[in-house]
Amino acid sequence: MVRYEFGGVSWVTRKHNGQALAVPVDSTGIVPMNYYAFFTDAACATAPFGYEVTPNPLFRLLQTVNPGDTTGYYAGDPLQLVTPGSVMILGQPGTCQSASAAGWANPLLVGPLQSVDLSGLLGPYSVK
Repeated sequence: MVRYEFGGVSWVTRKHNGQALAVPVDSTGIVPMNYYAFFTDAACATAPFGYEVTPNPLFRLLQTVNPGDTTGYYAGDPLQLVTPGSVMILGQPGTCQSASAAGWANPLLVGPLQSVDLSGLLGPYSVK
């Protein structure tokens, strides 16, 4: 576990399908840090991509939308540069919009969107 400030977010690592995931947590559970699912077409109909915040080969950011979510998302392999045509809030199919309208019309480092079951990781947490 790594903590950068007292009372702030701590980072723990969890492996999923061989990929180390950086998981942001605090005492209440997993801290939502989410981006969009990205698509190469204009209608969110192609295969979704997950955004990778830092191109670190050791870790991928685990993303959730709301506190207590039981599904998390991350960018799988291979990472590649893609200019998205549309975006959608992770796990919310009715939220498709143009990437340019959402401010994401530039090339991004993305990978195939992967999901992970978080139902066994719900907070609150404490260090003993």
